Order: sequence, then C-alpha cells, then structure tokens
Amino acid sequence: MTATLPQRHAPVDDRAPAPVHVLMLEDNRLDAQLTAAQLSSSGISVKITRACTRDEFCAALDDHTLDLILADFVLPQFDGITALEIARQTRPELPFIIVSGTLGEELAIETLKRGATDYVLKQRITRLGMAVKRALREADDRRKRLAAEEEMQRARESAERANKAKDQFLAMLSHELRTPLNPVMAAVGVLENSAGLTQETGYLIELIRRNVELQARLIDDLLDLTRIAKGKFELQIEPVDSHAVIERVLEICRTDLGAKNLRIATDLTARRHVVMADAARLHQVLWNLIKNAVKFTPPFGGIAIRTADAENESLALEVVDTGVGIAPANLESIFNPFNQGDDTQYQRMAGLGLGLTIARAIVEAHGGSIIAASDGLNQGSRFTVIMPQAQLPMAPSRPRVAKAERNCTKAAFNSGGLDILLVEDHPDTQQVMIRVLNQFGHRVVTAGSVAEALAITESRTFNLLISDIGLPDGTGVDLMRELNARNRTMPAIALSGYGMDQDVKNSMSVGFAMHLTKPVNIDKLFAAIGKTVVERA
Repeated sequence: MTATLPQRHAPVDDRAPAPVHVLMLEDNRLDAQLTAAQLSSSGISVKITRACTRDEFCAALDDHTLDLILADFVLPQFDGITALEIARQTRPELPFIIVSGTLGEELAIETLKRGATDYVLKQRITRLGMAVKRALREADDRRKRLAAEEEMQRARESAERANKAKDQFLAMLSHELRTPLNPVMAAVGVLENSAGLTQETGYLIELIRRNVELQARLIDDLLDLTRIAKGKFELQIEPVDSHAVIERVLEICRTDLGAKNLRIATDLTARRHVVMADAARLHQVLWNLIKNAVKFTPPFGGIAIRTADAENESLALEVVDTGVGIAPANLESIFNPFNQGDDTQYQRMAGLGLGLTIARAIVEAHGGSIIAASDGLNQGSRFTVIMPQAQLPMAPSRPRVAKAERNCTKAAFNSGGLDILLVEDHPDTQQVMIRVLNQFGHRVVTAGSVAEALAITESRTFNLLISDIGLPDGTGVDLMRELNARNRTMPAIALSGYGMDQDVKNSMSVGFAMHLTKPVNIDKLFAAIGKTVVERA
C-alpha cells in the first residue's frame, strides 16, 4: 500500500508584484511571441506593448508605466540605433536591451557605447530572462539612488532655507536690539562732554555706558556664535603686541575692577610678546577672560595676568583669579555654548555663557589653544592661552584706534567743522546724533529716507554722508548706488543696526568707507569720521 502525502500549497500572496510593462519594438509577430514566451519561462510576468514603426514607438514612449524596452535592431525604415537615441532623449531612465539575430560584435559594442543596457542575440534567447532581471534590478537600484539623492537635495535646500531664515532673523533681531541702544550711547557721549558734571552724575553716566556696552557685547556674542557654527570666522592675521592688548583691555576693565575692589597684578615676562593674530579678536579673547575673572571673583579678591615664552615658539598668556573656581567635572564643559559650569554655583551670574565658547574658537582659529584649570570650587581658576609668536621683524599692530587715526580726527575737527548729511529714520537716534555732531562744531542736515536724501543732494553739497542701512523706502546701499549714478559721491560712513558680515560687505561694495555697527561710542565715531574725511581729502 502506497501512502500519498498531502500536498502543501503555497499561501496566496495578495501583494504579488505587478507585471513588468515591456515596450517591444519588433516587426515580426512570431519573434515577438517567442520573446514573450521566453520571459514567461524565466519567471517574469509581463505586460507587452508592441510597436512596429517609428511613430508607434514614439507614441508608446509617452506611457509612463513602462518598465523596460526590448528592441530589434533591423526594422523597415527604422533601426535599433535610432530607437536607442530617441529613447535616451525622451525616457533615459528605462533599461534598453537590443534583441537581434543580425547584431555583430562591433555593432553590439557600438550600441553599448551609445547607452544600451545590454544586448541579446536571438540565437541565444535563453539569456534574455537573466539580462532582463539584471537590467530591472540595476534600474531599481538607480531609481532608489536617485530618490535618495533627491531627498538629500530637498533636505539640503530645506536646511539652506532654514539657515537663510535664521540669518535673516538674527540680522533683524540684531538691528532691532541695537537701534534703541544707539541714541542711549550717543546721549551718554553728549553728557560726558558736558561741563560741570558732578562726581555722582559722572558715575551714573559711566554706569549707563558700561551696561549699554555689555548689552551690545551680548548681541555680538550671538552673532559670533553663528559665524563659528557656519565656519565663517574670518581673521586678519598680522604681528600684534600682546602686551599692548593686555594694557588696553585692563584700561577698559579698570572701572569694573575698582567697583569690586579687586587687586590686579601683571607679570608680563615674555621676551617675544609679539604674536601672529587678528588684533581685534585677540582683544576680544582677553576681554572675555578678564571680564569672566571679574565676574566670578568676590570683592577684595585678586586677578593676575602673566605672559611667558613657551615651547615651539609660542607665547603663554595666563589669567588667574581667586574667585569661585571650577568643579573638576566642568573644566571642559564650560567651553560649551550657553554653559556656565555648575548651575547652582553660577545661576545668579549674568551672561549667556558664550564668552568662553567664542574665546576658544578664536584661539583655535589662530592655531593656538586655551585650557582651564582649577583646584575646585572656591579655589580660583586659571585660563592659559597659547598663541604662535611672530617670526618676522615687523612693527606690531596696536589695538583699537591708532595714533595716526586720532591725529586725522583732530585735524578734521579743527578745520571749522564739516557739512554732514545724516540719513536716519529713527527719531531718537536722529536727534541725539545732531546734538553729538553739533557739539563738535559740525553742521548737520537730516533726511529720513532715500528719496529725501537724494532730493537734498540735488541742491547742496556735503563733506560727509552718515547713513543708516535700513530705511523706509530702501537701504543705505541703494542710496549710495544712486548717488554714484548721479555723480554725487562723497565720503560716506554706514551707521546701522545691521552688523552681519554680509551687511558690511554690501556697504563696502558700493563705496562706504566704513561700516559702524550700532551702538557706536563717540570716540569710535569721531575716529571713523576723521579717517574717512582725511583719506578722501
């Protein structure tokens, strides 16, 4: 007795793949049937659209459900090469396989050079199934790759749009935060130059100045962080006297040191204290470090500034304080953005926690390093900066306003004053700037828009233009372009709340001699005016 085993039926797959839609260019019906049969015997389910002529072939290419083209090589008044060229122009994504009984080796190679996916001789039609499967697999891989690339491109474009929107937001935020600070800073300058100030009034004026400058510094830090993140941190490297920079920063911080009765000691023993650096950025690093030391050192404490020659032709610069110290676990994380160490220790301290992040980025951009050290909380801290020393016997750059610029300023203001066109739409800034400039003997005419400024220049000439960038009917850049076109050029300074790198470049590209970012103090404004007028004289 023979037992019959029950048959196991494969489960029905409701998700079976759709038939492969083949465009078959074949004028011989029997060959077309044989080709279809060979595909079926290879396990390929197909839907065939057959074309015999050029017109039928071109019309069939409009069907976007096609997966594959199989083409004979020799057709009446038509050939496989021409079909291939048409297909590659209109449907380059479709695999194209030549199926012919007359294709020689040279012609086969020629078709591949012109973009055919493969070729199969009718004498070896059993290869067709394998060739089709490979072509479909490669086409699928290509589609997936292209889809991934398109998705990546969309993501890149989305990120670029987001970055552009962020930059625009930061530029606008900077402008809106800076603009109200400018009349305050200018008013402080007017008051400082007033006669008969009492000691108490002088103290209050200095208090206002100090806090406006702090607010401006916080805005600058946010913009610097953006530049760092985007890798757009530009440096102007030159020989710089680090000791001169230290003296300048200590001079600026002297009021803060005195307010807390902090002892300051300097031990500047480096013999080669000229470094290769961006003077303004080195000033910023030292300002951040010393301001941090002041902030985190209690009253009657001490701060020491030291320099020494280090290994590998470098300068070691230390800022040491007797302040609250740093927990060992935070010695590295304090350089992270928005980090101020142990929150319970520092949460009462003002600031965004960006100073050290920016300081490290600046130092590392110079090829140097900065490290923090502390014996623990309430044990003080030490920050050590290593910078490359200058190798060339060149005169070092002095920080901030050079003596030559100060002389230019003095000469400009001793010449009977200037006729100045002030283009500013912010009422408070406009009024206080008039007072500042009048106080030093200058004659000021104001305009609140591009159109008003252009109208004024039609009937008057000026020694200097000071213009805001953001104006109701355009920009200061538009104004300069139009003045240039009308041959009404004059020495010009941009004074704006817009202070992104591109804003500065835009201003300089149309002829502004300088771009000052609000709020600007009087000394810096006068230095800019003097330098601009004298250089254009």
